Amino acid sequence: LAARLADGQTLKIEVLDVDLAGEVRPGSLNDVRIMRGGVDWPRITLRYTLQAGNTTIKRGEEHLADMNYLFGTLPVQQRDGPLPYEQRLIERWFADTFGAPQP
Repeated sequence: LAARLADGQTLKIEVLDVDLAGEVRPGSLNDVRIMRGGVDWPRITLRYTLQAGNTTIKRGEEHLADMNYLFGTLPVQQRDGPLPYEQRLIERWFADTFGAPQP
């Protein structure tokens, strides 16, 4: 996502808490995550600072969540990758906070 920032800008992100989508079933040998679409949605709490040189442009703390994570579509490159729902959550936050991707 850093490539979407304007030249000379730096985004620092501190991840404070992560609760992955789904839930781990107790007793499973391989920590299988079961996703039911109930109260098991992904949640991420982060603190960020956007800077240009030594000037702070934007900063904040966000509590991200996607209660409808099982609905909608995932981009092809995310479907088979790690943590697809969390990745989509972060990409949506980034676009909402810093603007749509540059062509």
